[in-house]
Amino acid sequence: MLRRSYDEAPASYTQWMRQGPSVADFKTVNKVIAGELGDPKAVPEDGEFEEETLTDSKETYKLTVWGSIFSHSWQLVVNDALNSFTEIPLKLGRSMRRKQNRLAYAVLKDNATMGDTGALFNTTAITTAGGHDNITTGTLTTVANYVTGLNTMAQQMAEQKGLDITNGAALNLTPNWIIFPPALRGIIMQTLNSTSSDATNPGLTNIWQNGLVPIQDAELGGASTGGSDLQWYTAANSADVDTVEYAFLQGLEAPMIEQETSFTSLAMKQRIYQAFAVSAIDHRGMQRHNGA
Repeated sequence: MLRRSYDEAPASYTQWMRQGPSVADFKTVNKVIAGELGDPKAVPEDGEFEEETLTDSKETYKLTVWGSIFSHSWQLVVNDALNSFTEIPLKLGRSMRRKQNRLAYAVLKDNATMGDTGALFNTTAITTAGGHDNITTGTLTTVANYVTGLNTMAQQMAEQKGLDITNGAALNLTPNWIIFPPALRGIIMQTLNSTSSDATNPGLTNIWQNGLVPIQDAELGGASTGGSDLQWYTAANSADVDTVEYAFLQGLEAPMIEQETSFTSLAMKQRIYQAFAVSAIDHRGMQRHNGA
């Protein structure tokens, strides 16, 4: 008797990460951003205009082919009265979706060095090369603690500057998503749904009530490699600023599933493959709280 298969949850990364244009080949993709010009300077009487310069920055990634193959004998197919092997393509599709979700959240957990020589999340001042100032710390146990933490993270995100860290203006970005492991679901959902931010003062309005869209994913949890039950993140809307981007090979935006019957043995093979890449593109729209 065959047990019911697991129905895995949909990948959550597609909700808040940006899907980039499909890539034509396997060459390195350069994601270039042009910096802002400095503030206009006063022009003295009979004086000359000051020349401004424009800087740029880039992040890179390239596609990797991911795939797997599953083989089963003719006897197994014949004996399969419950048609379980007809579900193999569905299971292959789920495995590919699961892999992509793992790769996407590995970007947050790995905290790799970006093109400006700074780690995606770091505490270095934004006035320093490679400084992102997008990590906060502190033990959080109550709704009031989380409200305070969100206030600090929102301030740091709003004060982020563009490529001109000397003369550039603040970007005034705002968080749209709050991303967390299952262990923090209870307190974070309380924070997002509480009318008051202080249990001892019910009249104190919780300004974060319904203020962020929650994204829970077990890939971020302590049971997953590199995960933590304490760390959580906020991210701006990817329509406002680049955060993390994923992309597929042009023409292969969905997994390719193929089937082959062996001539030398009574067996059948099914395989799946897809080219996929995911990378952090800009740190300015993301903040991390270490939770301790």
